[in-house]
Amino acid sequence: MIKRLTLMFALAVLLGGIALIAPAQGYSREMTPFQALTPDQAGTIAEKNAALALIRGTHTLAGPPAAPAGPGTPVTPILVPIRFSKAEALRMWTEGWTRTQDYIAELERNVGPAAAQAIRDDFAQQRRNIEAMPDGEQIRVLPAIHAGFGSISYTQYTYQSDGVTISDPISVVFYGLGSSNNVAWWMQNSTTLLWGTGCGSSQWIYTWDAMHGGTDGWTDRDYDLERETGACGVPRYHMRLFDRHFRDTHNEYDYWSISEPHHDNLGHSCADDWETAQQKVHDSFVDGSGTPLYFVGTLYTVNFFNAGTFGSCGAYNNGIGWYISIVN
Repeated sequence: MIKRLTLMFALAVLLGGIALIAPAQGYSREMTPFQALTPDQAGTIAEKNAALALIRGTHTLAGPPAAPAGPGTPVTPILVPIRFSKAEALRMWTEGWTRTQDYIAELERNVGPAAAQAIRDDFAQQRRNIEAMPDGEQIRVLPAIHAGFGSISYTQYTYQSDGVTISDPISVVFYGLGSSNNVAWWMQNSTTLLWGTGCGSSQWIYTWDAMHGGTDGWTDRDYDLERETGACGVPRYHMRLFDRHFRDTHNEYDYWSISEPHHDNLGHSCADDWETAQQKVHDSFVDGSGTPLYFVGTLYTVNFFNAGTFGSCGAYNNGIGWYISIVN
């Protein structure tokens, strides 16, 4: 019976849907936003929209989605089989290796040869992992999150460029007007804690967007953002923004992106903190009294079901992160 149910689960996913297993609800906390706009705030929104109109993939929907998600929206851990091949892994590895060359050069210049060689060694190991894969298509099962009532699904972790090695735990989802372009603009220009453009290596997530008229698949990050403004390689709070730019057509999350904030050590050989970094992202979107900024709707905590230690520093992630709605 167990084997039969497992087979039925796999077929249900591969032939046209995502099968949910082990339903579980994360806990949440809602914050009431301050929504009155001053002329200066309205002007800032207009400035932001004008700047982002020049960026491909930017969305300027007027206001929040019709039926937005909130603290009561279910968040469920799932296991989803996907089709994966050595050829796809090689494509991802080649793209990631190419995109990471500037980062390697900056590390070598600012920190030294050892820091740069550590990144090269990581990619070499990823390449060996790929070469060890069998030829042809194979089935892999990815731990994922399904959020909402038939809305969005994404991996619980980021992956290295081999598409196999788990890297970071996902801990933040932006939604509403939460495209990576929109979020990055606010974080670089108007949040309480400002973030600048950072350096970093490629990581990948997988999202299931065929249900929204898009495709299911992998994507590298759109942005590297960091709190510190020193040379690449210094200790810093860092986050990647991932976005495949498919709108949630069920109108719960609308335009959305995800992130994995963390603190990197000197030379970026590992992340040595997760929890403080996640809190800094939250604190960026509220004022000193804890009230959401004028372009922010609801912030609430969610269980991402990915608690554990990650990386050679052994830093612990408790699995609890933030969903943050952006309304302008």
